[in-house]
Amino acid sequence: MIGGSCVIGAVVWHVRRRPLGKATPATLSADTPAESVQEPPEQNQTGREAILRKRYQPKALLSDWERRALLAFRAQIPAGHYVCPQVRLAELVSIVVDPRRFPEALNRVAGKSLDFVVIELATGRPVLAIELDDRSHQQRQRQDRDRFVNDLMEALNIPLRRFTPSMTLDVSGHFAPGPSARQVLARPAR
Repeated sequence: MIGGSCVIGAVVWHVRRRPLGKATPATLSADTPAESVQEPPEQNQTGREAILRKRYQPKALLSDWERRALLAFRAQIPAGHYVCPQVRLAELVSIVVDPRRFPEALNRVAGKSLDFVVIELATGRPVLAIELDDRSHQQRQRQDRDRFVNDLMEALNIPLRRFTPSMTLDVSGHFAPGPSARQVLARPAR
């Protein structure tokens, strides 16, 4: 019975806070005159922003190593390609399963991301996935995740390169010499 009295108390508190003579969204009907609708005061917006600022703080999208790696990869990627950081696996796949299995399939990819994906600008298709493996990749749970990512990239036919901090960040050998970005982007669509 305690739960019921809490609900009643919350309703009484809410009703007492409502200004008299003005309609609130909960009391609106189709024939409520527009003049009687009270707009939320500006301070409510400011209050909401203050709460959001307390809950969420901005942070860098990339770590120092990821930022340095991005600069190195950008210098090596040929014209007509683009390096995308922090790409969710769910953005790389179309999930084609029985609707009852969809939540499970989505959960396998929704919370995981790749450090970088190189796309071909002319098509938007991924041509290379890149993972930076720091110490966290030595943990058993992370190794299970890495095996899944490896298997998925192989199934999607997207080459995956993994780098550890001691390795030279070199992907230039992956790209064959080809036309310039102007030539690729100037081609008529088929």
